[in-house]
Amino acid sequence: MKIYVVSLGCAKNQVDTERMLGSLLQEGSEICATPEEADLMLVNTCAFIAEARDEASAVIIELVSQKRADQKLIVTGCLVNYYGAQILKGRQMEVDAWLPVASEAAISEVVGKLFKTKKTVDIPYGPRIRITPPHYGFLRIADGCDHKCAFCSIPRLRGPMAEEPMEALIEEAEEMAAEGVVELNVIAQDTSAYKKLPKLLEKLCEIDDLYWIRLQYLYPATMSDELIDVIANEEKICKYIDLPLQHVNEDVLKAMRRPTHAFTEKLLDKILNKIPDATLRTTFITGFPGETKEAFEELEAFVKKGLFHHLGVFAYSLEEATPAFPLGDDIPQEVKEGRADILMRAQKEISLKKNRSYIGKTIPVIIDRKEKDRGFGRRMADAPDVDNEVTIRNAKKIPVGSIIPVKITGAASYDVTGTAVLEGLV
Repeated sequence: MKIYVVSLGCAKNQVDTERMLGSLLQEGSEICATPEEADLMLVNTCAFIAEARDEASAVIIELVSQKRADQKLIVTGCLVNYYGAQILKGRQMEVDAWLPVASEAAISEVVGKLFKTKKTVDIPYGPRIRITPPHYGFLRIADGCDHKCAFCSIPRLRGPMAEEPMEALIEEAEEMAAEGVVELNVIAQDTSAYKKLPKLLEKLCEIDDLYWIRLQYLYPATMSDELIDVIANEEKICKYIDLPLQHVNEDVLKAMRRPTHAFTEKLLDKILNKIPDATLRTTFITGFPGETKEAFEELEAFVKKGLFHHLGVFAYSLEEATPAFPLGDDIPQEVKEGRADILMRAQKEISLKKNRSYIGKTIPVIIDRKEKDRGFGRRMADAPDVDNEVTIRNAKKIPVGSIIPVKITGAASYDVTGTAVLEGLV
């Protein structure tokens, strides 16, 4: 059986895709590059905001339009949870199976029924078939979220937080390291809420073949002093703090059901006191209901302080599946997007200044890909897929996945360039 896969959304969703493939590919199936080659087409969807739902629907409609009678199409993920039984109505009836998140573990059984085979078995948690490059991977330590942020539909789509057993996570990390993973990205909807996270990190640092361990998707209220200390003291843990704040105005934060700005300012001070060289990443939302001009200007002033190395800004999207829906959508779209543009222009200047501070320094860089003689990689300050790149001019003989010293020679607003220090490399 040949399987064509489309995995939409974030890295957390990608882990579900990898687990489903682990269940299917052990039956002798293989991944193919185009839908035309496929016996089975699998689409794992995101439904976090309207834009994500539109993207998922477009992919499904396109595959339905070219689907042959002998092909099967399965749609999984958050889009199925979002629409529920309603999704079975309308133009997309040529989808052969709709699997909500909780049913994805049974995909092998579903495929067996669709193709009338008897070889399939239900394997809930793997083995995973990673679709990331060989040298980095994602370790999802929990799924779901217990927070009730007003703008967010994740608790409805994914349910309450459910932690993976620590022993299973350590075993999974060891397996990835044995496969060649040197950078492990630890993720969840609220990564810092994992109860034994400091102990888990210490155990992960003991795995010899792992060199970088990165935490993503932290939450201010669950960042403990113990966790900050482990990040500060463990050499393998990237000093990378991904801490979405969403806003700084206290009235907006109260409406968002988020921690207060006074709380997060104290937290940031604590982090920077213990980890002075920390790379800070955050996200903000512009145009949340009730965001006044003055509230936005407060947010703009905070951004211009230049605390953050990486910044994402999203114009607010009114979502029916969220507690904020009754608040309405009182800010015009062009105002939301204009405010987002103002913040991103300010951050562009900040990013350029921070990147220029690297010029003349020699830093470790992981090589993600190569084009002719050039390599493209990341610093410990850059997460895969979402952050900046380092362009290395003399990378012809350096294998992808290597972590090498690079002298930074130039800087742009978001990316830097450098030369590999080849002396002493084996």
